[in-house]
Amino acid sequence: MRRHLGARIGLALAVLAGPTAAGGAPHAEAAPIVVPGWPALAAEFSGSTLAWAAARTSRLRGFAYWSVEASRVRLGRGGPSGPVETPVVVRTQAGPFSGVAIAPAGSPREPGAFVLLARGRAFPPPVVWCCDARGLEVVIESDGRAGAPRAVAAGADGRRVRLVLVAATSARLVSEDPQRLGDDPAGRAGALPRAEAPFPGRPADGLAAIRGGLAAWVERGEPAAVRVARIGDGGATGLTILHQPGSVAALRVDPPRAVVVALRAGRGAQVARHDLARGRRAVLWRGRSLPRIAAAGGAVAIADGRRVLAGRAGRVAPVGRAGGAVGALATDGRRVAIFERIASRRGSRVTVVRLVRLR
Repeated sequence: MRRHLGARIGLALAVLAGPTAAGGAPHAEAAPIVVPGWPALAAEFSGSTLAWAAARTSRLRGFAYWSVEASRVRLGRGGPSGPVETPVVVRTQAGPFSGVAIAPAGSPREPGAFVLLARGRAFPPPVVWCCDARGLEVVIESDGRAGAPRAVAAGADGRRVRLVLVAATSARLVSEDPQRLGDDPAGRAGALPRAEAPFPGRPADGLAAIRGGLAAWVERGEPAAVRVARIGDGGATGLTILHQPGSVAALRVDPPRAVVVALRAGRGAQVARHDLARGRRAVLWRGRSLPRIAAAGGAVAIADGRRVLAGRAGRVAPVGRAGGAVGALATDGRRVAIFERIASRRGSRVTVVRLVRLR
């Protein structure tokens, strides 16, 4: 096991640290980014870095184990400007992962940093921040006890990693400084203390997001409403409820002023953007089945089958057609990363990442 820092790891989980380069030599400019297989994916831009998490099932000598691999690559004008590295791997034999989420946490001190949430059906999800200047990650939360609170959302703003922990009858907002959990004495000395506050609700697993001091979530048992609040060390403030004409299936926050939702409405589906400052809801897309969505930097990206649409200012237009089913999307307001699932004639499967620049 490679070295990790931070919170105690549950007995059923192992968090491995890198960084491990996927290959040796740096990529040439504009070389393709390839993810093996067709894993469940989540992706985000973190400054000039693209980060993604992939959930996999593996079998070895009759035993099954499950893993989440978090990777990243620095980008230049024409594409990757360095090698793909996989600095965090979470493995378990306790059961499959039910989903993954990744959020940007980059700063001048830690460019390309991210927060990983690896959801599991049989265990409380671990939350990992990656990485410090030495390439070491910090485990923010990983409690393997039966009945332990479950992390349903995690993100970052400034020096803080923020997460929502849901217990049997309540929830709380946890604010942590990764430096406090690291092994650098100088970093620990100047770190912010851990802060906890009550959270106003019990978000449904997979339907909550945190980014840049803004939280949005769907309450358990209330699928047609999205709650939005500002969050900080003192808790959540300015709670607003955004009523929807159907059941929300996915949501993204684009701080400081927008929330984007994908929902089932009637016999079809739609994607809508909420302008929080103006109190306006704009429907960006309608279709038969739920699409994949991404939102950041004032832009929204939508994958409708193989057709990809994106745009700013509350409008989207076609920006390309994927070569296969879209496994994930990410945008930073200037670019869209499209994770395309490709099958060869011999049956091998890979996911190829294509970057599209918005005009």
